[in-house]
Amino acid sequence: MKIADSTFRTPKECSTGGVFNCVAVAITPAGVAVRDTKDITKTTLDFSHDEWRTFIEAAKRGQFDVQA
Repeated sequence: MKIADSTFRTPKECSTGGVFNCVAVAITPAGVAVRDTKDITKTTLDFSHDEWRTFIEAAKRGQFDVQA
Protein backbone atom coordinates (compact mmCIF):
# COMPACT_ATOMS: atom_id res chain seq x y z
CA MET A 1 0.00 0.00 0.00
CA LYS A 2 1.36 3.44 -0.93
CA ILE A 3 1.52 5.83 2.00
CA ALA A 4 1.68 9.57 1.35
CA ASP A 5 5.03 11.16 2.16
CA SER A 6 3.24 13.70 4.38
CA THR A 7 2.05 10.85 6.65
CA PHE A 8 5.61 9.93 7.69
CA ARG A 9 7.07 11.58 10.79
CA THR A 10 10.67 11.86 11.93
CA PRO A 11 12.18 12.98 15.24
CA LYS A 12 12.95 16.70 15.40
CA GLU A 13 16.64 15.79 15.85
CA CYS A 14 16.66 14.51 12.27
CA SER A 15 15.86 17.92 10.82
CA THR A 16 18.58 19.82 12.69
CA GLY A 17 22.27 19.39 13.32
CA GLY A 18 23.07 17.26 10.29
CA VAL A 19 21.73 13.98 11.71
CA PHE A 20 21.18 11.56 8.83
CA ASN A 21 20.75 8.16 10.52
CA CYS A 22 17.02 8.37 11.08
CA VAL A 23 13.87 6.51 10.26
CA ALA A 24 10.48 7.91 9.36
CA VAL A 25 7.36 6.34 10.81
CA ALA A 26 3.79 6.45 9.51
CA ILE A 27 0.97 5.25 11.73
CA THR A 28 -2.08 4.29 9.70
CA PRO A 29 -5.34 2.46 10.42
CA ALA A 30 -3.78 -0.66 8.82
CA GLY A 31 -0.57 -0.61 10.87
CA VAL A 32 2.81 1.12 11.08
CA ALA A 33 5.21 1.75 8.20
CA VAL A 34 8.92 2.53 8.68
CA ARG A 35 11.42 3.80 6.11
CA ASP A 36 14.95 5.17 5.92
CA THR A 37 15.14 8.97 5.71
CA LYS A 38 18.28 8.83 3.54
CA ASP A 39 16.46 7.14 0.65
CA ILE A 40 12.69 7.23 0.79
CA THR A 41 12.46 5.27 -2.47
CA LYS A 42 13.70 2.08 -0.78
CA THR A 43 11.40 -0.56 0.64
CA THR A 44 9.08 0.43 3.47
CA LEU A 45 8.81 -2.03 6.35
CA ASP A 46 5.24 -2.69 7.45
CA PHE A 47 4.16 -3.85 10.90
CA SER A 48 0.83 -4.57 12.52
CA HIS A 49 -0.12 -2.38 15.47
CA ASP A 50 0.55 -5.31 17.82
CA GLU A 51 4.01 -5.92 16.34
CA TRP A 52 4.89 -2.23 16.66
CA ARG A 53 3.63 -2.07 20.25
CA THR A 54 5.76 -5.12 21.14
CA PHE A 55 8.83 -3.50 19.55
CA ILE A 56 8.33 -0.19 21.39
CA GLU A 57 7.83 -1.96 24.73
CA ALA A 58 11.04 -3.98 24.19
CA ALA A 59 12.98 -0.84 23.26
CA LYS A 60 11.76 0.93 26.40
CA ARG A 61 12.95 -2.05 28.49
CA GLY A 62 16.42 -1.68 26.93
CA GLN A 63 16.28 -4.97 25.05
CA PHE A 64 18.10 -3.46 22.06
CA ASP A 65 20.69 -1.42 23.96
CA VAL A 66 24.21 -1.84 22.63
CA GLN A 67 26.71 -3.03 25.21
CA ALA A 68 29.95 -1.01 25.15
